[in-house]
Amino acid sequence: MAIHCPTFDNPISATWLEELVGSRGIGRLMAPHNNLLEQSDTPNLRQCWQAVASAEVVAAGYSKNHAYLPSAARHWLNRRQGRYSRRCKITATQVNLARNSLKRAMAAPSMRDWCAAHPDDNRWQQQLLQRLSI
Repeated sequence: MAIHCPTFDNPISATWLEELVGSRGIGRLMAPHNNLLEQSDTPNLRQCWQAVASAEVVAAGYSKNHAYLPSAARHWLNRRQGRYSRRCKITATQVNLARNSLKRAMAAPSMRDWCAAHPDDNRWQQQLLQRLSI
């Protein structure tokens, strides 16, 4: 049974997910983390939500627990992580990258402002960090 994940209720995350589903490999999945950690500027809200959405998929792919993902993301992971597929195996290094970028995204002023405006929806932050713990 799927568990509702509030991350993908956000239009930025939903758009990023559509782009991911149309892609073939792990490059699109990891791009938000690489971009966020490589830049010296404070990330904007769009970059933060893309990193959060990607972190959800990375956590699910690493743990093999896809219950938190929308069906399109589950399908994308299942196609890329099948027994004979080697294109999208999530490694511990990638989980660490996702966790570090998620922490940076959560610390960004734009994301803190969003979270302050939506206090009922903030449990997911700690839950996602727990799913990225290895």
